[in-house]
Amino acid sequence: MAEQDYLRWIRSKVGHEKIFFPACGAIIEDEEGRILLQQRADFGTWGIIGGMIEPGERFEETLRREIYEETGITKLSITGLLDVDTNPEIVYPNGDIVQTIDIVYLVKALEPLPHRELDDETLALKWVDPAHLEAYPLAFPTHLTFIHKYLQKRRELHH
Repeated sequence: MAEQDYLRWIRSKVGHEKIFFPACGAIIEDEEGRILLQQRADFGTWGIIGGMIEPGERFEETLRREIYEETGITKLSITGLLDVDTNPEIVYPNGDIVQTIDIVYLVKALEPLPHRELDDETLALKWVDPAHLEAYPLAFPTHLTFIHKYLQKRRELHH
């Protein structure tokens, strides 16, 4: 069952009530040390790449599928698990309420961002120098936490 069909089915049972939303996300880094951000169509703000785990999927399958669907990147290296955390409550513009359970990986892009049409979830994709993150308001507080953990890990590796 595809993600949207599964969500539609759940929402047909519970309406806008809060549901658990298991998701995989990625801090995707390029050769220059920039990270890839997605401007989200639902909130208009920025975030890391990721999405809901479909029934029957393993974490890394979700990760690769979401990265491909949202960016077109197929050549990548999953270098490790960064963090597992939760957003206790997110209210989407349509009134749906979720509590995400986020499994976030570190990923190295092994190819440039392909030129392709954006999907209905994405307004823009941009490689961002982490020193300039303040110019990109993030959709969720946990995304900033994940990025800070990534930067801390990067500092530890380079010292």
